[in-house]
Amino acid sequence: MSTSYGAAASYLLPLRLKEHEEVMWSRKSGPFLGGTALGRIFLAFGALFVIVGSYPLINSCSAFTNCNWFTTVSAGPGLLFAGIGGLIIWENYGGRSSIDYYLTNYRLVETKAGRVVGQVPRKLFKGEPTARFLAQDSSYDQAGTAVYNVSVHDPESGDVLMRLNDMPRESVESLATLGGVVYCEQCGRGNTPSQRTCQSCGATL
Repeated sequence: MSTSYGAAASYLLPLRLKEHEEVMWSRKSGPFLGGTALGRIFLAFGALFVIVGSYPLINSCSAFTNCNWFTTVSAGPGLLFAGIGGLIIWENYGGRSSIDYYLTNYRLVETKAGRVVGQVPRKLFKGEPTARFLAQDSSYDQAGTAVYNVSVHDPESGDVLMRLNDMPRESVESLATLGGVVYCEQCGRGNTPSQRTCQSCGATL
């Protein structure tokens, strides 16, 4: 799931943008329905129980023996299962465990439940080849689209700085170019890694 933001919408973000800082993209961790496979399993079983339990009522209860008992025994647990599944999905998608990633022209940020829990400055990757700071940990198919789990590393030590899950291909491709552009923190202009000063305002990069 992805959303693009401009500087005008910065008040919607759980981070305070610096002067001349703009959000290039944001991504939410989690597949389309959000949450975990366990939550979707509970939701599916709950829906099945509710449908089976409601069948006698839909098709005239008089045709079934112990109709009310059958409906209660089947639909009751179904609602419980569906509720648990919905709670698990909410927790992982929009609740306290919701994880979002933001890429700005100055940094890569990870937030959890609306709070910043990690950030990495883009200048750390200045002029570095992609292989030194970005690694693909795993991938999976989501409705015919490849989704990736990647990790960002310190180019010098190799330590993991941030793990980003459920990233679409375009996000991974943009992360791969982190070392190719250096943004001036004085005016926000993009510069090539070889430049020592900003080609727009002359500030030291």
